[in-house]
Amino acid sequence: MSGFFERPNFLYLSLVLFPALVFSYRRIVLTERAFSLFSAAWFVSHKRRLFQRSLCYALSWVFLCVAVAGPRFGSTVVSVREDGHSVLFVMDISRSMTVVDGPSSRLALASRYALMLAERLENIPCGLVLVKGSAVLSVPLTLDRSTLNSALLSLSPALLSAPGSGLASGIQRALESFPSSSPASRTIILCTDGDETHLSLEHSARMARSSGVRLIIVGFGSTAGADIELYPAREKGELRRTMLREDLLRRSAAVSGEKGVYVHALENASATRILAEFDSRERGFQLVPSSRPVSRYSEAIVLCLFFFGAGLMGGRATWQEKGSH
Repeated sequence: MSGFFERPNFLYLSLVLFPALVFSYRRIVLTERAFSLFSAAWFVSHKRRLFQRSLCYALSWVFLCVAVAGPRFGSTVVSVREDGHSVLFVMDISRSMTVVDGPSSRLALASRYALMLAERLENIPCGLVLVKGSAVLSVPLTLDRSTLNSALLSLSPALLSAPGSGLASGIQRALESFPSSSPASRTIILCTDGDETHLSLEHSARMARSSGVRLIIVGFGSTAGADIELYPAREKGELRRTMLREDLLRRSAAVSGEKGVYVHALENASATRILAEFDSRERGFQLVPSSRPVSRYSEAIVLCLFFFGAGLMGGRATWQEKGSH
């Protein structure tokens, strides 16, 4: 649903119709009991008009809710001034990221951190790769922030079934997902605690360097760490200590090239340091064709006003007819 509306939660306002329709139905029933005051023919006509008016008002309210929700469907190609950058977020969603050893779980903090960065990276195509024991491209490079935001808000280890944490597969998937013909500068932002099980992060960092892709690593968690159950389904699960592997993450950022960066998410101005890597003085702009969803707000407003006007006209006709009796 969120793909068709910018603010889908406003659609719940249409539920107000149910008590309104009940009230309208009660009016019809009360009118039917008193129909003996007028001719039977007038009552049949009045009942029909009352029903039509209620229906028009109901449809008017529905289209008003749709308009407020920001409907959009279909697409159009427009020329967009695009920064000479493209960014893929690689999000570690392994079970170790669910540990709470900070203000919130590592994964919840990583989600909010990536959302904040994506919002600040205006006019830069961003995408999302999820990595656990394997990796998948969840959101291809796009300027549509609503799609990316929805994916970042729903991060969970349950999204991928492969156990473990293979960060190298995430970086490899991101490298494959950048368009080979694009002149844009390519950047991978890896959000992880570094507690991988496949032990291949440094090798993938060298691959990023050889591909000319900048690697920015954001660390989540604490070096003290916390315990996590290896087999939570068992009654007496075996515990394992999981912690932020800061040394590994620093080394991996260093071997990825001169522009490799490592920051801890809770460091002061860590996001500012990352955003500085996209300083407009170091990037060019280009006009590129981009597919954008078409807003249908105006159509919804027109339909809202049309049915509201039809309801008013129906009500006027009803009272004029009543006055003639």
